[in-house]
Amino acid sequence: MAKKKTVCILCAAAVIILFWAVFLPLVTSSNLRMDSERMIHHPEIALNQYTREGRIALGWLLQLFGLNRWNPVLSGILWLSFMTCGGLLLYAYLKKMAGWNQPSLYILFSLLYMLSPIWAFHGYFVLQIAPIGLGMVMTTLLAGEDMLLASGMRKLSPALRACREAAAAALLCLPVLIYQALIVHYLTLAAVFLFCHALRGRKVSPRALLVIALRLLVCLAVYSIVSRVARAGADAANLEGQIHWGRDSLLHCLFRIIQEAGATVLMYGSRFFSLYTPGIVLGCILCVRRWKEPGRSRESRLLLAASGIGLLLLPFAMAIFLGNVTVPRAQFALQLVGAFLPVCFLAETGGRSRILRAVCLVAAALQVLLVIRLIHTDNVRNELDVTAGKRISAGLDACSPEKPIVFIGVLQPEQSLLTEKTDVFGRSFFEWIYTEENPASAGVPAGRLLSALTGREYNIVFDGEIIPAALEAAGTMPVYPDSGFIAETESFTVVHLSDV
Repeated sequence: MAKKKTVCILCAAAVIILFWAVFLPLVTSSNLRMDSERMIHHPEIALNQYTREGRIALGWLLQLFGLNRWNPVLSGILWLSFMTCGGLLLYAYLKKMAGWNQPSLYILFSLLYMLSPIWAFHGYFVLQIAPIGLGMVMTTLLAGEDMLLASGMRKLSPALRACREAAAAALLCLPVLIYQALIVHYLTLAAVFLFCHALRGRKVSPRALLVIALRLLVCLAVYSIVSRVARAGADAANLEGQIHWGRDSLLHCLFRIIQEAGATVLMYGSRFFSLYTPGIVLGCILCVRRWKEPGRSRESRLLLAASGIGLLLLPFAMAIFLGNVTVPRAQFALQLVGAFLPVCFLAETGGRSRILRAVCLVAAALQVLLVIRLIHTDNVRNELDVTAGKRISAGLDACSPEKPIVFIGVLQPEQSLLTEKTDVFGRSFFEWIYTEENPASAGVPAGRLLSALTGREYNIVFDGEIIPAALEAAGTMPVYPDSGFIAETESFTVVHLSDV
């Protein structure tokens, strides 16, 4: 028995080491990325943006952690540490609620969950990840304790329970004021724990679930009030501004949700890769088997159905709420559901399926490869941006600083089997918001990149009457990287990135 426990501890340590080894190169990288270039040159702009979005707790924690200045190493190590703590907490609560009798299954679950490529999309935004990691620890702790109380596995006196509920409301408000999508993390964890509880044919307290629902509404109300006060009438990309219901047609919103669901089911690229699809099938089989068990109460069947439906829909919660396809860094459910359901099926069927175990191990290995591919993509993109940025800034040094600068065209990293262009990965600063309708639009993020590289401000123009004249001038110029791709006219400077 002691030997078996030692082996399990060593395996758990190996999972943690592997997690650090895979993600450390990403989250401690000094690569210039969209969102980090502002922290290098204008940290006050980045912090003010978070405040205007109602994410005031994010700003507080960045100040507390000493991350109000660009420090990717500290930010990355803090995130990895918080993720490790959150993973260990999840393991502890899962052991209490699920009671799987095979320790290897917990290891298998941890491999699938901790090595999900979706974490790479969080890691890209290294400015934010340390507070978000702490928020995940809080939501894990709160979901675990809430479900232990609701299931009757944790007992408290009425006085202690009242104090505990007040503390829980405050504890949930903080993650919501860090990153609103963390509420989906809390709900998914709660659904996982309730599903485990329901499989045993147990009941939960309806009163406890009602208190939790009211607490969620209070937290959302607090966020809404804080975001409105912090925004103070200014236009910011807060959560309310991202809701498409009522702004776009009903059919368009439904199409986007179906689009996200379809990509998730088909595992379309790194951002959607998980065992969600086979997991849902196995989860349905498990639900049917448990539903038919003799002696199972009506309440336990309702709990089983409700928690199962929660696991089915929560990966699309943000898409449903916004009426739009969501960014992968808002995803906190897919990786959890995709890791939990296949392993839960193994546990509930005696763990005898070697094929399913092999599928889980292969999926974990593929996830690692996908993360490595994303990291390589980011490195290739960064090399292009830094090389181009240094050459452009050197060329602009020879031009008059008073004259406006117009970027014409776009630069794109070369694509190969070893790189992937998806969401934030593989998109150059020189193409981030580029459109064919406005051939000068790449200048906006390009100027921010140059400022991060040189510490200087650039007078970038991307619209107005000057653009047709700049297009005409660019028509007779070479394109980057050929000599002469920067030219100064009497009234402006043109940077010719590509033909349009």
